[in-house]
This record gives sequence, structure tokens and C-alpha cells, in this order.
Amino acid sequence: MTQPSGWYDDPQDPAYLRYFDGVSWSDHRAPKVAPQVARSQIGEGAQVEDFHPRDQQRDQQAREGRSGQARDGGQGRSPYVAPPGGIGGSGTARGPRQHQQAPYPGAYAQPAQDTTPDGQPLSGWWRRFLAWILDGLLVLLVMLPLTTYLMRDWIPQVQSWWDEAMAAAAAGSATLPPTPMPSAALQLQVAGAMFVAAVLYEVVCLSRWGRTLGRLATGISVRSIDQAAPAPAGQIALRTIVKRLGDILPGAIGTVWMLVDGLWPLADRPLHQAIHDKVGRTCVVRGALPRRRG
Repeated sequence: MTQPSGWYDDPQDPAYLRYFDGVSWSDHRAPKVAPQVARSQIGEGAQVEDFHPRDQQRDQQAREGRSGQARDGGQGRSPYVAPPGGIGGSGTARGPRQHQQAPYPGAYAQPAQDTTPDGQPLSGWWRRFLAWILDGLLVLLVMLPLTTYLMRDWIPQVQSWWDEAMAAAAAGSATLPPTPMPSAALQLQVAGAMFVAAVLYEVVCLSRWGRTLGRLATGISVRSIDQAAPAPAGQIALRTIVKRLGDILPGAIGTVWMLVDGLWPLADRPLHQAIHDKVGRTCVVRGALPRRRG
């Protein structure tokens, strides 16, 4: 589409207008500020009370443009009349460029946060993971005396192995003595004790307050899907047993179960539940819950 002739922003000097004859730029230039205008409106935002005066000003500029075009021998309208459009534009009339204030940062839309059906924000995965680490360390610390007692016959074997390994290394031997391994019965006893302690800890805390110490530190709670309150003890017990199956399942099976169950909330929608949450009909949310009575 051919650009109509008229006055446009000078591509070499933005403070001036230059006449475009429809084919090429001419040598006719003029400053953007009209001499007969007492105060330029360029760059100022439009005010409601200025609408009618600006209509009169545009009419006056149009009349001056027609008279200026006649004086110039019909080479175009006055440079003080707004051009119909930029080079390559649509050719529709436009007024002087007005200053537009950038929107405030707060005006941008914030991403929607996932919530429960009644509107409580759900916890992120990293908060859940950190709470799991903290609670695991706490249970391990509390159970340390009992596990030490259960391993009282195996600990001296480990100490003897260490002494023999250090002596062999000092003698320059590359052969180490065989590593003592705990019996299957001992491993089952320790795993069972840790399992029972973890289940009791979570059932008592979650059924009454909806949070353990680890969850308290990370600002999250476990609640029932049906209401914004801690789930009953039966639901919490079932939930925790499924969650802690990795403690008692043998070897790699237990490890795989812990990984699958722990990573499940990353893909689950809409409540970001782990498998143990689905079994116990619970979800993990941000903030505290009202204490369950009874």
C-alpha cells in the first residue's frame, strides 16, 4: 500500500517534521512546535476538561493547514497538523503522540495458587520434603537409645572391625577384614521399632493439631479433604502406615516405594496428594488448623 503524502516525523531529526511527497522525502522541514501555539500539548496526558478545547484547536490547525497548503503551492498540509499515519501505517488519522504512564507493578496479574475446594492454599512439595527430613531426624534422635540397646551385640563387632582395618592400613596391607553385617533379625527389630515410633508420633500430632514439629517449622498442616480440620486418628494411622512402608519393605523395594510415594505430589492434580494422602483422604495445606476436640 502506497503511503499518502504529508508531514511526518523527520527520520534524521525527531525534533522536526519533514514532508513526504508520496515517493520520497523532500527538503521541506519544520519544527514540531507551531509558532502560533502558545503552549505545546505534545507529551501531555489528555484531561477530561480538555476535550472540547482540543477539538477547537484541531479545527484551527486544520484551517491553518489548508491556508499553508495553498501558500506552498499544494505541496501538503501544515506540518502542525497530525499526520495520517507513520511510514507503512494504515493511513488513518492520529493525533500527537500522548504520554502514557506505565502500569504499576502491582497491576500485573498474579499466578493463581492451587487451593483445596474450600479455598485453603496447598503446600508446595519442597515444604513437605523439608518437614519429612526434620521429622525423620527427630524420630531418629528420640529412638537412638532404644536402637543402641537393640544393637548392643553388633556394635562391639563393628569396633573390632575398625581396629583391625586401621592396623592393616598401618602395616601397608591392602586387604581389609570382612565387614560385619547385622543379622536379619536385628535389622527387622530396628526397622520395626522405628516404624512404630514414627506411626505413633504422626498419629498423635496430626490427629490433634494437624502438624508435627517438622511441619510446624515449615508452616504446613495435614487436614481432612472434607473439612478444614485435622483428620481422625483412624485416617491418620492408615495414612502413616502406607507412608512408612519403605521402612519395613526389604532392600530396593522399600527404596522404590519411598521414591514413588514421595514424588507423587509433583504430578498429582488438583490436590497434589501423595499415595498415602489418597489412602487417608488427606491433603497438605499452608498454615495452621483448628485443634480437633475429643
